[in-house]
Amino acid sequence: MANVTTTKELGYWSTPEIKNKILELVKVRNVDPLKTKVEFYKPYFAELSRRNPFGKVAEQVAIVTGV
Repeated sequence: MANVTTTKELGYWSTPEIKNKILELVKVRNVDPLKTKVEFYKPYFAELSRRNPFGKVAEQVAIVTGV
């Protein structure tokens, strides 16, 4: 299965839309080798990482602790 979503398109999607798309795609790609999965999902996770205001895990501790 080819990745039909371009990085440019992901810029227009909301964060929940990207996450829902990943969950949808996981269902049909579960039998692929790990390396293939990593390459396929790389643009999605790159976009989510770009949107994350807390790049370091240590900076997120206060947020997670408050939940």
